[in-house]
This record gives sequence, structure tokens and C-alpha cells, in this order.
Amino acid sequence: MKFLLTREYWPGGTNGSLSHNDKILCATAELPSACFHPSMACLPEGVYELDLVQSSSEQQIAVFKNTGSHKSKIPRKAELGLTQLHRNIVLVSEITGEGRGVPSREAFQNLASLIGQTLGKGEKATLEIRSCPECALNLTYHQIQWME
Repeated sequence: MKFLLTREYWPGGTNGSLSHNDKILCATAELPSACFHPSMACLPEGVYELDLVQSSSEQQIAVFKNTGSHKSKIPRKAELGLTQLHRNIVLVSEITGEGRGVPSREAFQNLASLIGQTLGKGEKATLEIRSCPECALNLTYHQIQWME
């Protein structure tokens, strides 16, 4: 099962749209340091493998970098979830600003269910992340300095 995250980069954070088979599942939000600060990169654009993991009594969606025949956890663990941390992509029901939104437990549960069903069939769940160049500013970290 393939999921697509299309990002719009803004100085105050990153907004996105998570979809499957051209159907939007939910919006996403990431704090600005997650994408614009190289030492705290959330997830660079690319293709990743998704897995469900249990962490302190809550289910989480872990993201792994595809590295050919095996998967390896990306440095500085990244997750899809409900918590607005610097290395998380937050699933939101509504965007409230640049890189901010209302976390959606329903979107998380729906995504976790889809991933669980896929993994249960012995198939892979992947996430492709790419930018939407015709939207937003799509700045890289070094291009922000001109605004300061």
C-alpha cells in the first residue's frame, strides 16, 4: 500500500496533505525546525517504509528509510502521530497556521488500521514524501536567511 505526503514549506512550518489512491486522508503539520534545520531534519523527501510499533502503551507509526533489501531506522527517530514534536509529522483534522493544526486521533486510527491490514497480508506499506513546488514558498534552510 502506497501513501503520498505532499508538502508545502513555509517559514513558520510545513503543511501537507496525506493521500492514498488520489484520495486525501488528512492534512499534516510539521514544526519549522523539523524541516528547515539540518541537524533536526524530520524526514527528507523520498520513499520510506511504515510499520506499527507499541511504545509505552500507545500504538505509533514508525517510519523507516528504505535501504534496498533491509530497512533501517532513520537517525533521530521520526513518526507519524498526534504529538507536535520536532521530529514528528502530525496528522491533523484542520490546519491552523504554518506548521500547526488540530491533531486528529481519527486520522491516526484510520491510517494505523490501513497499515495494519496491509502488514497483516504480508505486504509493505510505504510513504512517499515530495514537495508541491507550485504551492507555498518551498524554501530550503539556507534560503530562509534572506528573510531575517
